[in-house]
Amino acid sequence: MPGLLQTSDYAHALFSRRGTDSDEVESRVRARLSRQPRFLVEGGPLYVAVLDESCLRNAVGSLETMRAQCAHLLSVGQRPNIRIQVAPAELFGLVRPLSSVSLIELADERWVYSESLDRGHFNNDPAAYVRHSQTYDVLRADALSARESAALISDVMEGYEQHGQARTQHGDLDQEQLQRRQRRQLHRSSPRYPRRRPRT
Repeated sequence: MPGLLQTSDYAHALFSRRGTDSDEVESRVRARLSRQPRFLVEGGPLYVAVLDESCLRNAVGSLETMRAQCAHLLSVGQRPNIRIQVAPAELFGLVRPLSSVSLIELADERWVYSESLDRGHFNNDPAAYVRHSQTYDVLRADALSARESAALISDVMEGYEQHGQARTQHGDLDQEQLQRRQRRQLHRSSPRYPRRRPRT
């Protein structure tokens, strides 16, 4: 999931998985979120993202975290300067980059940004930009359209909602069964008093 599209909870859960201490996690989350407002203002830069479907389905944080992340994608995807497309998992022959790649086009220069396990890498070699740009153009052409992608994201979000409701209902049932067992145990462990028999 690109950092520019992550919710606070999603970013927090992502950084927490690395075993980082809480202060550093909060610092990284703030830094990541600080880059987003530039794209969320009126007249913000054009931002087009092609997400692999695994971004939507790989569990990060909790069901609510993933549901909220999907809702956020649907919300920001409605902005005039942001387009979100999804490369579906079942589409064979799709050329998918081996890692996250960003193409950054400025007024007088172009950059390729990629990430490894521990750091980010910038490359302003024109040949590298052309090569990755061609790969991206083909990927975007083969991926779902923005409207089709929004429908898929909605389906995934609904799945998280239904799964959460099922877990809640199952939890309520487990709680009810636990209370029944506790009542039975309480009844069994309560002292028994001899009943008086009527005299004849």
